Amino acid sequence: MWYELLIGLIIIGAICMIFSVEITYWLGITLGIIAAFTASIFSVLNSIMVRKINSTAISYIELWFGLIGLSIYLAFTNGFSADFFILNNQAILGLVLLAGICTAFPFIASVNLMKHLSPYTITLTVNLETVYGIILAIIIYEENKELSMTFYTRFYMLRLR
Repeated sequence: MWYELLIGLIIIGAICMIFSVEITYWLGITLGIIAAFTASIFSVLNSIMVRKINSTAISYIELWFGLIGLSIYLAFTNGFSADFFILNNQAILGLVLLAGICTAFPFIASVNLMKHLSPYTITLTVNLETVYGIILAIIIYEENKELSMTFYTRFYMLRLR
């Protein structure tokens, strides 16, 4: 759709503006761009698969591969220890709630939505959650102290042009 291209160009322009203002965090910005690119590919592939396969089955397979991949990573980085596997009832309840209600259910729902919405719309909606979080952190917790005065000055000057 034409509006998806327009929004994409606006986002690219915003990223270029951030790069021109605050180069200190170039690695983080670059990793964020790579993460967004891979997430976009993942969403497009899910939207293709959801036409042929049940969204619950897709999500189940993907979450299992995520568990296996994370376990391999933790095994090779010595992330597993005896204390890692000691859980009390509160931790078990928290894990069940987070895994089931906060991870599996929304993931299945988002894959199922791809039958009706474009992957672009879903990805943009999910990624805007971070922007809302940043804005709320600035407003509520005043967590904008990491940005230099140069950032605000250059950003303001770019807006005046």
